[in-house]
Amino acid sequence: MINSIFFNIFVLLALLAPAATALRNEPKRDAFFWGAVCLASVSSTLFALSRIFEFWQVDFTTAVRASVAAIMIVFAIASALNEFCWRLSPIICIYMCLLTILAVLLNNSPPYPLNIPLNAWIISHISLSLLTYALVTLASVSALAATLQERALKTKRRLFLTSLLPSLVDADALTKYYLLFGQIILGFGLITGATINWLNDKTFLNFDHKTIFTLSAFLTIGILLLIQHKNGLRGRRAARIILVAYLFLTLGYHGVKFVTDVLIA
Repeated sequence: MINSIFFNIFVLLALLAPAATALRNEPKRDAFFWGAVCLASVSSTLFALSRIFEFWQVDFTTAVRASVAAIMIVFAIASALNEFCWRLSPIICIYMCLLTILAVLLNNSPPYPLNIPLNAWIISHISLSLLTYALVTLASVSALAATLQERALKTKRRLFLTSLLPSLVDADALTKYYLLFGQIILGFGLITGATINWLNDKTFLNFDHKTIFTLSAFLTIGILLLIQHKNGLRGRRAARIILVAYLFLTLGYHGVKFVTDVLIA
């Protein structure tokens, strides 16, 4: 129990490390940042694997742990590919810490193993789902950063947090980029999910809460991308729609598990 407590504290501190590097006088993507990001990614991955060491579980706590690990890994890759994404670390790291604290507090919730054998389709579907959630999380955080920068420009008040984040133009560009890729991966996830349903039940879609929320997120993101392409919607107005889509996706991926595993159990 003591080792578990120390491990949980270590994971939380590791997740805060990338944000801490942004507090320096001249923050940049240097060895300190990459060391902190690698530490956060590895520790969050171990935190997730400790829950699924023997078999894959589909409970709420496992889903949250796996999501945190996926988000940190995708954030690390995105920071390497884009020169502005790493500046999202203050928001990303705080959010991941809150999710990790939630997973720790609900660690005693009963685990539920997957009721069908793992195969290539299921592994692909799980991987695509985690990648989708990570990309849409980055898009949502970028939209929040754009909203904060837009408000700072309108009020002409430069806050400490906004000085750490990407500029309004860069944040908007990141939002569109990750939202588009998230939509593409989500589409493949829906296809693999439909394939799994057909192989097991001879039906393409089970219209349960997860499917309805996921389809709602897919449609919302698609409509937003179409509006952005035609009218260039950005800033606070785009952020509101993105957060609605992110809410749908969160309810589809985690909300149903939270109700069944925590509230009802």
